Amino acid sequence: MALKTITFTCETITPMFLSGADGQTPELRPPSIKGALRFWWRAMNGHLSLEELKKQEAMIFGDTSNRSKIIIRNNVYKLETSSQDFGARDVMAKSKGKTFPILEYLSFGTFKDGRKVLRDYIKPKQKFTVILQLSNEEKLQEIIDAFLCILG
Repeated sequence: MALKTITFTCETITPMFLSGADGQTPELRPPSIKGALRFWWRAMNGHLSLEELKKQEAMIFGDTSNRSKIIIRNNVYKLETSSQDFGARDVMAKSKGKTFPILEYLSFGTFKDGRKVLRDYIKPKQKFTVILQLSNEEKLQEIIDAFLCILG
């Protein structure tokens, strides 16, 4: 069966905190993309019984006895990284009667004392390409939909 190939050209719009094997160096890797894709595929198929969800998930992403039907590659030429404070501390949110800087809340663990960035990140406005190849064509639209969820 021939592989169906879909190419997405993407651009970061916010700082992207993800890393490679060392857990510190900013790096966009296919396993990270596949993990996010799998997460959103599960979320979109939460209406299925657990048994059916596992069965269909294994058909696409593989399991201990079958390999994945999806191949993910990315063309990352050189994503700029930074350890600079990305600002926007004035974006405030309210919850349960308290007001707080939402970006600090959403990036918990990346700052120390609300000021120093603890790890580098991929800067906004960085372009990259993600190539999905799938041999299970009947699941193609589900994979596209899940990928679009990753993009927001």
